[in-house]
Amino acid sequence: MMAANIAPPDHTVNTVINGLCKTGQVSKTQDKLNDFITKGFVPTAITYNSIIDGFVKEGEIDSALSAYREMCEKGISPNVITYTS
Repeated sequence: MMAANIAPPDHTVNTVINGLCKTGQVSKTQDKLNDFITKGFVPTAITYNSIIDGFVKEGEIDSALSAYREMCEKGISPNVITYTS
């Protein structure tokens, strides 16, 4: 899908992002997310919740807050999961 410039489905992207976060590779999520966005993917609260949670678990609070701000700037509404990450 990526080679054909077709955005993968939400659940696929969210699984990749969540997997990076769960395996201590949260620093790679922004580049990977940008790759998906270039292909037409539109991030959701679920996408950002994984990233925010990953940064918090790594102790990178400033990065988590930055991801939260980016989420809000893109017009994505935070939800209960966002606030409990």
